[in-house]
Amino acid sequence: MLPSILPSLRLTARRWLPTTTTTTTTARAFAAAAASRDQATLDLAMDELGQARAMMQTPSVPSIPRPTTPTIMDIPPAEDPLLYYVTSHLMRHGHRARASRIVSNILLHIHAWTRAPPLPILRQAVLDAAPAVRTVSHRSGGKTTFKPTALSEKKRMYYALKHIKDASRARPGRSIEERMAREMINIVEGVASEAVKMKRKMHEFATVNRGNIQTRF
Repeated sequence: MLPSILPSLRLTARRWLPTTTTTTTTARAFAAAAASRDQATLDLAMDELGQARAMMQTPSVPSIPRPTTPTIMDIPPAEDPLLYYVTSHLMRHGHRARASRIVSNILLHIHAWTRAPPLPILRQAVLDAAPAVRTVSHRSGGKTTFKPTALSEKKRMYYALKHIKDASRARPGRSIEERMAREMINIVEGVASEAVKMKRKMHEFATVNRGNIQTRF
């Protein structure tokens, strides 16, 4: 009975079981799919490794928003340079504290009489009384030659304060700060001022001797 069943079993096996060629093709397809998956996995792993190395080499710094326009820091000086120079000009025998009190009282008197910020008035008065040139004399034998010379900024301030202080002696007042405050207010208002007259005399004398500018002493 068994030999008679063998042909039927062989026919059934051929129908339901894959052949050798089919098995080989299927195995190759599975291998190719596995290889492609392995390559994709390897590429993903390499990308992640590269990102990790980049993060280790360049630490991530949080981005700070930067202003579009530069920040301007308006820091005022500890002391106004002009007030410092006025204090030094009025100082006598090293008593700087007394000279500082005089300058403070000058500003106080200017504010009391004008009801305006005193520092711009003081600054404008000094600029209006500051000459631009002075005349240097040179004596050679029996002849005296006068040569106009331009003044530096510091020398201009020196002559301006000297003229204001000398002109304030004719002003009414019990203290030097009160007299100097009156003189500065008159200079800014355009009233007749001796300090301005001294400045004009220096300029006129330099203009008369302008022909000696090229003279060498």
